[in-house]
Amino acid sequence: MAMRVGMSFRLIHLFPLVAITTLCAWGEQVTKVVQHQLGDLMFESTIVYSDLGGELKPGILMIPNWMGPTEGSLDKAKKIAGDSYVVMMADVYSVGGSVNHL
Repeated sequence: MAMRVGMSFRLIHLFPLVAITTLCAWGEQVTKVVQHQLGDLMFESTIVYSDLGGELKPGILMIPNWMGPTEGSLDKAKKIAGDSYVVMMADVYSVGGSVNHL
C-alpha cells in the first residue's frame, strides 16, 4: 500500500512538468549579419534571436575567442539566445582582418 501511494505521489508531481514541456512552443531562430565601420575597417557582426513573440527581449553581447566568429561560436550564440534573448556576436577583427592590425 505504501508503495502505491509513493508511486502516485511521484506521478502527480511529474504531471505539471510534462504538461508545461508539451505546451511550450519554440520559435524559429533568425540570424542576421550587421555591417558596421570604424575608420577604414569594415566589421560584420551577427545577431541571433527567435521570432517567437513580439515583445522586447534582453540583449547579450558575445565576444568570441581569439579565433573570431566561427560556426562553433555561432552555434553557441544560437543556444544562448533560445527564445528568450537577442545575442549579438561581435566581430572584433574586421572583415578579413586579424588581431595583428588592432
